[in-house]
Amino acid sequence: MSIHWDPVVAANGGGELLQYNGGLTYNLRVAGSQTNNEFSVVEVTIPPGALGAQPHLHRDHSEHFHVISGEITFTVGEEEVVIGDDSWVSVARDFPHGFRNDSDQPATYRCIFTPAGYEEIFRTVDEIIRTGREPSADELAELRAKYGTTPA
Repeated sequence: MSIHWDPVVAANGGGELLQYNGGLTYNLRVAGSQTNNEFSVVEVTIPPGALGAQPHLHRDHSEHFHVISGEITFTVGEEEVVIGDDSWVSVARDFPHGFRNDSDQPATYRCIFTPAGYEEIFRTVDEIIRTGREPSADELAELRAKYGTTPA
């Protein structure tokens, strides 16, 4: 059985802009609905000094981070590593990881989710923020659990 989807063009500046806790912004460049749920791609900007994510793990997908600009500190297992422009970190399912921007400059990365689906968390958080409030810690924990994510 072959998996098929129509070609996807994600031109510069295109995508679905989403707001997230802590001032992070997400641009959903390629949604799972466009790739038969094989993968999705988000581009994320983390403000200076902001937390991207506490250490956690995913049961249902892997993540592949490509730092486009700035520096991001990744915790991968027990190791911490700072990576910058045009560097990659790939994290398999069930492997603990987290990340933050310790610098005084914004940092931007692209993340590829395989398979797709996790991007729905960002859409849901954006919907809550657009009502004029931040999601509570309990709401975020419930959302993460729904998508197979647990604290490390």
